[in-house]
Amino acid sequence: MARLFYNLFSILLVIPMLVKLYKPKNDQPQFGLRWVEHFGFGSKGCFDIWVHAVSVGEVIGITPLIVELKQQQPELNILITTTTATGAEQVEKQLSALVEHRYAPLDFWPCVWLFFSRYQFKQYWIMETELWPNCLAFAKRRRVKVVLVNARMSQRSEKRYQKLKFTRSMVFSNLDLVLAQTEADAQRFESLGSTLVSTTGSLKFDLSDPKAWQTQAVKLQPSLFGERSIWVIASSHEAEEPQVHQLLMKVLKTEPNALCIWVPRHPERFSAVAQTLEQNKIRYCRRSQQQQPSFDTQVYLADTMGEMMLWYSMAEVAFIGGSLCLVGGHNYLEAAAVACPCVAGCSDFNFVLISQQLQAVSHLYLSDDLDSLCQKITDYLQDPVLVQRDGQAGLQIVQQNRGALHRTLEALTINSK
Repeated sequence: MARLFYNLFSILLVIPMLVKLYKPKNDQPQFGLRWVEHFGFGSKGCFDIWVHAVSVGEVIGITPLIVELKQQQPELNILITTTTATGAEQVEKQLSALVEHRYAPLDFWPCVWLFFSRYQFKQYWIMETELWPNCLAFAKRRRVKVVLVNARMSQRSEKRYQKLKFTRSMVFSNLDLVLAQTEADAQRFESLGSTLVSTTGSLKFDLSDPKAWQTQAVKLQPSLFGERSIWVIASSHEAEEPQVHQLLMKVLKTEPNALCIWVPRHPERFSAVAQTLEQNKIRYCRRSQQQQPSFDTQVYLADTMGEMMLWYSMAEVAFIGGSLCLVGGHNYLEAAAVACPCVAGCSDFNFVLISQQLQAVSHLYLSDDLDSLCQKITDYLQDPVLVQRDGQAGLQIVQQNRGALHRTLEALTINSK
């Protein structure tokens, strides 16, 4: 009965979902003729594992696991799906030699039915939070083992699921194994009905070789930016960008010679941010157009994908977005892995434990007050000793918490028998 209600309700959502997915967006890769894959179409195939990673962040997170798995078992046939074209682009960059890629089916009954009729899997791995009732139900019916990898569950999401009992019954009973990032995450999954739950840590601590990015930064920075002080605005969202722009203006007043590298979270925001900079007469240039910053360039708009750690490797400090609005923050660990101190707004519910760990060693500073954020950024831009101290403290946290990759592989191996 719950699934029937869900499928009837999903009919109402199909059109809005399609509009959101296919609405033309500037600077974003297009689906092209492959859009039909969202409806379950595609060449047939048999795979050992189907991995779903919705977009860029999830693809980056799962990449070390897939690389290690293929090194251990090169014969494995792996299909990876993403929902977004930017996620597909990231797969092409990082994993094209190791996996096959398709776009994931919309969680609409006919689309999922067609997808499962064309593809066969032994296991279905879901990265972090993408729990779709129809996909889970079809996997259960086909006796496909379902594993939630690097699983996280915020207190806010838990409360929402507790209220939606019909959704909860369709989701958590269909998970064969949950590999949670923290003990708190594990307890929340158990409270919602998951039975086999293990705490393996966050794969995001096991970042793929940050030294490679640092080496590239050392080579590129002198020719691109000279000896200027650099700070980063990372993963900003539309809802918070007016505040982020105010923060930029405040920092420019106190540190007019510092260069800001601005990296919007979503590609469709690239042109909008550029337009805002133009309207406010901020001197900027764009990475995608290979424009060379001059001595008076104030903002370098990094409107490309997959280079965040390169920019962190060059910076004295980074502001992490998704934190001045109700997004819940973004991954602070990429910056910590290259010893770049961070500031952010107080919305951090997606990364509470990591946030607490980094705040405890002064690597991360949280505030919703723009003057306070500006002052902290200015402190770092003016004090190399402070950058070194707080940056190294964050790096040490990353190094101490590595090992989730090994624990995850071990849990997957044990529970696949």
